[in-house]
Amino acid sequence: MELSIKGKVVAILEVATGEGKNGTWKKGGYVIETEGQYPKTVAIELFNDTLENHCPKVGEVVTSHLNITSREYNGKWYSNVGAWKVEKSDASNDAPPQQNIGGGAEPDDLPF
Repeated sequence: MELSIKGKVVAILEVATGEGKNGTWKKGGYVIETEGQYPKTVAIELFNDTLENHCPKVGEVVTSHLNITSREYNGKWYSNVGAWKVEKSDASNDAPPQQNIGGGAEPDDLPF
């Protein structure tokens, strides 16, 4: 099952670094606001290469492909929303298709 969410980037999260058993890691991310009557904000994390190659800018509309994981610590559950792919929306893809409103047929639309 693929999970994805589309929204406008409203904030960039601070980058944190550290050392783990597999070496140095880097974590950052962004916050998006969804569209609709009741918009929601979602903080999305990016790690290492994904952070360096896919981090969007404030104001961009993006579709984030997500991994959602949860873990238990001291009897409480914590969830992480991490993106493995971020697609930036192209303004031309969001525009409605052009229509011929004049009523006349275009020369290329002739049936013969």
